[in-house]
Amino acid sequence: MRLAAVSFALLMAISVPGAALALESESSGESSSAEDNVESADEVASEENDETEDESSEDEDSAAEEEVSEPELDRVTFADGTVLRGTLNSMTFGKLRFGTSFAGELEFPFDKIETLESGKDQEVRLESGSLIVGSIETVEPFKFRIVGADAKSSDLGIGDIKAINFKPLWVGNFNLGFSAIAGNRYSQRLESKLDLSRRGLDDRLSADALALWGRTKDDATNLWDEDVRKFAGGLKYDYFFYRDVTYVFAQTKFLSDKFADLDLRSQITLGLGCLIVENETASLDFELGLNVTDEDRRRSPDDTYTAVASASHLRLNILSNLTFNFTGELVKSLENGKDLLTYLEASLLYGFDANWSIGFTTIWQNDKNPPPGIERTDVQYLLEIAYTF
Repeated sequence: MRLAAVSFALLMAISVPGAALALESESSGESSSAEDNVESADEVASEENDETEDESSEDEDSAAEEEVSEPELDRVTFADGTVLRGTLNSMTFGKLRFGTSFAGELEFPFDKIETLESGKDQEVRLESGSLIVGSIETVEPFKFRIVGADAKSSDLGIGDIKAINFKPLWVGNFNLGFSAIAGNRYSQRLESKLDLSRRGLDDRLSADALALWGRTKDDATNLWDEDVRKFAGGLKYDYFFYRDVTYVFAQTKFLSDKFADLDLRSQITLGLGCLIVENETASLDFELGLNVTDEDRRRSPDDTYTAVASASHLRLNILSNLTFNFTGELVKSLENGKDLLTYLEASLLYGFDANWSIGFTTIWQNDKNPPPGIERTDVQYLLEIAYTF
């Protein structure tokens, strides 16, 4: 009986060989599938970790880039404790210009600055004349140090620093005026004027030009007759040698006036000047010098003489957009007491835009010893529009 059972088992194994293999394969497949599932889960987890690490790395890089790209702000502290952060633009003639994000560029008296910090290189010009390029740090209130790439300055007070980031610029005005009269008398007038100036730390260069032309209609002939043709100009150089208020100057001027029998008047003046006051509200100076005048007349004899020349210039800002200007000049001959030239000019300008203004100008000229047939006094009234650049 036992033998029969064994024989039956052998027979089944021989006749169905794939059954055992299938069973073993099925068991093995289940084991392999489980292992694959574990490996897949590990791979997913690994990929997620890699992505998280990448995102974290990108965030760190982005934050680092933001820190690098964010500009370092300069800092200024005033004597009253007020602190501003922004950009140090420049300091010239006792005025610090500081850029802010909330109010643009602001201007302050430099002697009111208690501390000043700037990590960027600044061009600092000292009263001694030397130039230091470097960052600015505060040693103690109202005491600064310039730290450059090669060296650093000693402790500097407010009065030791002449300028920071100074860039001389040309500024000027161009005026244009026209007038016409019609009715009992027909008349036309055209006027143009140009003023230019460039202020350096130790000098000032200025130039001006004026052209006047006019004509009047003759009622008898109904023809236009030219009755005004005047051209004037000048060039002046000032060198400040004491505390930015006292200067020596050299000036040349010319004038041509067809109807004043003046072909060309040339003048050269050397002298000394004093800037009495200069601020946002007003400026006033006085000058005195030695003058040489040469006059080429159209019909009368020519004349050349040495003279004493004096001049004064006033600017007064009556309102934020209303300015009064005055210029007075006297030239007195040292050779002939009768030769005296006087020039007075007064103007009132109203600014209706950042660059545009309208104005009224009066020019009064007097020659105490004119040629025969020429009036002593010449007065001009000009209504003009001006562009400032």
